[in-house]
Amino acid sequence: MRSEEWVTLDKGSGLTVIGGRPTVMPQYHRHQQIELNFLPQGSMTYLFAGVQRTAPTGRLAVFWAAFPHRVIHVEGDPTFYCFYLPLAKFLQWRLPGELTTAVLNGALVIDGDDSHAAIDRLLLPRWAEELAESNPAREATCYLEIEARMRRLSMSLRTHTPLSRDAERIAGLASTASEMEKVERITAVIASRYTDTIGVSEVADLVGLHPKYAMTLFKKNFGMSILEYLTRHRLSHAQRLLATTNDKIIDIALDAGFGSASRFYEVFERECGQSPREFRRKMQFGE
Repeated sequence: MRSEEWVTLDKGSGLTVIGGRPTVMPQYHRHQQIELNFLPQGSMTYLFAGVQRTAPTGRLAVFWAAFPHRVIHVEGDPTFYCFYLPLAKFLQWRLPGELTTAVLNGALVIDGDDSHAAIDRLLLPRWAEELAESNPAREATCYLEIEARMRRLSMSLRTHTPLSRDAERIAGLASTASEMEKVERITAVIASRYTDTIGVSEVADLVGLHPKYAMTLFKKNFGMSILEYLTRHRLSHAQRLLATTNDKIIDIALDAGFGSASRFYEVFERECGQSPREFRRKMQFGE
């Protein structure tokens, strides 16, 4: 498998957890859930689109796993807890904008408050034990506690942006500083303009690159196409509005940057496995 390819994983629709000892991953993978990682000991280094980011000992780390990622290094005989939180639930909580924006833009968010570590060492193993019981009441309690934990995290937010000029590269995905600067400009344009009805050519034009070169460069360094990245931003925007407002679906489609309702329905059903209306009903009425 080439370095720019990845695997899409199905983690199920509910709150799940894995634990034990992390291992190096030979290839990228992605899934739609929000990941919460916590290492009581040791550390774990991820590769996000060619950029290394480390989840340190005793610090909760959170990211949106829709962006291709893989573990490339473990240190100090680590153990970890990894919780897969449904994206819809994360959006439904209406967390402070800074945290939500950081996560949905592909940042690895690491808790900067040392005082939380002692609580996390007690609380996260308890979540893992209770979720293993497959008890709806206990799962509901875990959701409440995770929501509270996310709100505390928002108060001590410290983010690592997904693309950094001085980040270390690994063989196979190495890029020059000039190339990475161009990729950063592409992601910045998309983050600020995804609600406009722009496509790959317009994005490339805004950063002064030929569309074909921009597409090749982005795929090489980010593990997905410009259009996929643009669509992912639009979908997350639409999901947030569907879960938290009563706006008309056509208005949400246009507000998120989709050119028409038919295009929105096509993409939403393909990527989410259900219609926007079904998604809204489940989020707002628990059906």
